[in-house]
Amino acid sequence: MFGSGRKFTLTRALVWLLVLLVPAEPPVHAAEQSPQLLVRSVTASVLDTLRARGGEIGKDQGKLVALIEDQVVPYFDFRLMSVQVLGRYWRTAGEEQREQFTSVFKQLLTNTYAAVFERYEGQTVDVLGAQSTSNANRVLVPTIVNSPGKPAIEVAYRLYYGNGKWQIYDVVVDGISLLINYRSEYASALSQNSLDNLIDKLKAKNAAFKRAPD
Repeated sequence: MFGSGRKFTLTRALVWLLVLLVPAEPPVHAAEQSPQLLVRSVTASVLDTLRARGGEIGKDQGKLVALIEDQVVPYFDFRLMSVQVLGRYWRTAGEEQREQFTSVFKQLLTNTYAAVFERYEGQTVDVLGAQSTSNANRVLVPTIVNSPGKPAIEVAYRLYYGNGKWQIYDVVVDGISLLINYRSEYASALSQNSLDNLIDKLKAKNAAFKRAPD
């Protein structure tokens, strides 16, 4: 996935979040949605809230985070994402460490997502049909993100079906997996320091989001 050697920059890391910022059908229960409909509609209620209360919420990091935690986070499986990101380090971690990492990793992505809502500038998205994989319970939903005056970007969602609903567990931006990117970054850190040290660093990053000026 990293054969091209391209760096997964902050801008591209944020694009996978922007792909959800599209006018969509009203959300329905996840169990009733096809994978591509889930990709299109998962944040429709968030956008409706932002349109109605944009002046109040749009530049308030705390309110954006609360909104995302309530209306977006339930559609992502952060436990599975954490397993994939830590790889072999997950297997050797204690349950308390696993819970702590999952919590801080979820908060990091949530904070990043909130920052993206402040930067939305009219992007549009073409959601393509779901593609089957070798696993009948997993699919790939490709999309094309169109930004005014900029080249289109390919963004694909990986989803799995379990417990009666579809959930997102990875996002691939121009061929680069979000999870593989974080896995590479964290594996490098864990080769030199402990998992507890990594958890502390992620906590510091989350705290920095809270201290960031409006």
